[in-house]
Amino acid sequence: MSPYSFSTIRAVFILIGSIVGAGVFGVPYALAQSGLSLGLLLLFVMGVLMTVLLLMNSEVILQTPGRHRIVGYSKIYLKGRWWILAFCGLVATAWGAMLAYLLVGGDFLSSLFSLGGWQVSPFWCAWILAICAGYAIFRGLRFASKAEVVVIGLILFLFLFVVLASAPFVQAPHLFTTHWSQVFFPYGVLLFALSGSGAIPEIKDVLGKKAKSLMGFVILSGMGTIILLYALFSFAVVGVTGSLTTPIAFDGLIPLLGSAFHFLVSLIGSLITLSIFMMIGVEIKHLFRYDFSMPNGWSWALALFPPFLLYLAGLREFIAIIGFVGAVFGGILGIMSVGIYERMRQKLKKEHHQCFCVPKWVSVLLILVFLSGMVMEITNLVR
Repeated sequence: MSPYSFSTIRAVFILIGSIVGAGVFGVPYALAQSGLSLGLLLLFVMGVLMTVLLLMNSEVILQTPGRHRIVGYSKIYLKGRWWILAFCGLVATAWGAMLAYLLVGGDFLSSLFSLGGWQVSPFWCAWILAICAGYAIFRGLRFASKAEVVVIGLILFLFLFVVLASAPFVQAPHLFTTHWSQVFFPYGVLLFALSGSGAIPEIKDVLGKKAKSLMGFVILSGMGTIILLYALFSFAVVGVTGSLTTPIAFDGLIPLLGSAFHFLVSLIGSLITLSIFMMIGVEIKHLFRYDFSMPNGWSWALALFPPFLLYLAGLREFIAIIGFVGAVFGGILGIMSVGIYERMRQKLKKEHHQCFCVPKWVSVLLILVFLSGMVMEITNLVR
């Protein structure tokens, strides 16, 4: 199979679609806090580290028979009760992501209604989004779990549109501002925006017998594309709005780029957030239903209600939420993934099997980065 065959290109797009989500809307704001130049450097470093972690995750999936999530791999390789920590990290990350989509989706939908002359608050728009998504998740409608192609197309179009529309208004001084005191501010947001190994089993199926030889190419191509997209998107937004960049990147561009931009961004943003909210909800529902044998109603309730209740409880700071979820729960999953990989490598070494080998010092570095990020985020929260 050629690296440029339809299956390989499809695999790259599946990877992009599984990673790019609500987090990207907060990346320009996060990078603006540290200064664009420092932020882009951190984006590159975090992108490289997350690419290595993804390669490690893919090796575990390729070497282990059957289809599992991180909970299953924890049971196989870590033994004991480590799977409980993996389960909590996985579910908390999903709920945090769904909460972020409620926030962003409510804003997009409210903005869309305002163009038609209806003043509907983001709070009630979040209700509308949750009800529509909840119905689709409960009914198990196929489009709720098979919307990747549409979502990827919309996201790529939105990125391209924003970059091209903003380019003439970029101001050079905005590109070179640095804030060393905020150099690590983007960490949690970037970790949230760059995480996602859930599509690797599907990519393995798409690549078939060539999965082992092409998986590395797919991951490097996909992650390289994502890092480039995030960099261009942040360059365009921060280059225009500078220190006035808003937490949801598009808000600051609307006064400058006009009503057509406002309509297009609001419409596409609403569709993207609704679609990905449903996809995550379906995955969590399936986790409870098939992995823990819960009834359909309970599985649905546990997938939908926790993020919605958190929203009703007043957790509505978009950047704070994705930063915390990325740094803390993403950090937990990252450390567990490194541990699973190292145990698998030890097992294969004893059995004299070949394996993609990441130097030990890289594994230690990843764990230190994740631990440091968790401590930093929790310390900032306690202050």
